[in-house]
Amino acid sequence: MEKKDYDVIIVGAGLGGLKLANLLNDSKLKVLLIEKRKTITSLTKNYFGTFREYIERWNLEKYMLYKCGWGMYTKNIKYFNKLEGKELCILEMNRWAKSLRLECDIKKSTEIIKIRKNKDSISVIDNKYQEFSGKIVVDATGISQVISGLLGIKRSKVDFLNYIYIMENHKLKERDEMFYFQDADLTNCGGWFHTLEKGRCLVGCAEYTVPESLGPKELKKRLDKYITSFDPLNKYLKNAKIKEEICMAGPTTTEHSSIAEDNYISIGDAAGAGGPFIGDGFRMAFAMADSAHETIKKAFKKNDFSKRTLKTHSKNFKEEFGKWYKWSYLLRFIWTRYLTNKEFNVLAARLKKISDEQYYSILTSKLTAGILFKIFSIKATMLVMKNAFIYHMLEPLKLTRLKKRPQVL
Repeated sequence: MEKKDYDVIIVGAGLGGLKLANLLNDSKLKVLLIEKRKTITSLTKNYFGTFREYIERWNLEKYMLYKCGWGMYTKNIKYFNKLEGKELCILEMNRWAKSLRLECDIKKSTEIIKIRKNKDSISVIDNKYQEFSGKIVVDATGISQVISGLLGIKRSKVDFLNYIYIMENHKLKERDEMFYFQDADLTNCGGWFHTLEKGRCLVGCAEYTVPESLGPKELKKRLDKYITSFDPLNKYLKNAKIKEEICMAGPTTTEHSSIAEDNYISIGDAAGAGGPFIGDGFRMAFAMADSAHETIKKAFKKNDFSKRTLKTHSKNFKEEFGKWYKWSYLLRFIWTRYLTNKEFNVLAARLKKISDEQYYSILTSKLTAGILFKIFSIKATMLVMKNAFIYHMLEPLKLTRLKKRPQVL
């Protein structure tokens, strides 16, 4: 079996993998990019949302469709904020992927099936039994988390299952309204809506992957129900036609037990790096590609590819994202167990009481104890405590139970 040696091997040509490969164009390193699909010029998912500050950070203005505010809509309460100066932006990233002029070696239609740890490198073996050795191997395989799995690293969970329609002929006159919607009688997570280009729009709903989560067929039914019954979706999409439908898992929003080992780092979903509250993975993918690039330069300058040097990558992640995760986990724990439509209505009404800066922190998953205290009024806290008592004490005794969305619609 022939073996080819590289300085850096990137496995996966999604957002993070392509971004890192592009950053390494300016280096003198020998780089290999491996992708299991037949193409690297289009992404599995084309449309992404991120915030204005990140558009400016990565100079992505030319790929932006439009900018908008963000609403949080329950059955009874509608809160919308234009986010002036901090708008959320919708991007078409296939154009970005096609614009890249990568100078590395590229192998498409290639799947890694085996891995070998050497003294000072890692070898990956593909489905054609070709072997490639790298001083640093970067796992950018998204939710499949291929390299970490082969290395035996405890991997992050996939926290969402999504069902998405791309539709035409919507009735929304202005394009600046994007919103999250929630009906706890239909899904344990909720959904999102925004327009695209040329009269098209995107609407989807998701389930947190907890025990008794809904599968694809049942989730599709819930999306159909949202479209026909949830205000204002039922107005905007009354005569809209489905042009494309997508069922996909992800993003991951739980950090790996390790994202840096000897000769190995992981980025994006492959590292468990999604926005832990709303599941935004775009900025994590780009930011972690930046971090990987910085770490790789440092490692080759020192000629040290051990965990001691590569843990710079873990440090970067914790400084930019990781410190917020514990509060997002707490909110989601409460969300999936103790909240019904009654509590969601109370929480949505509380959003009108917080500052624009605090609202923006919620959207960017930068939750703190202070923000949670602001969201949960005395009334909401009492309701949650009551529901927690029912959930943990009365339900096991089969005395009563919380109202939850049915398993079958």
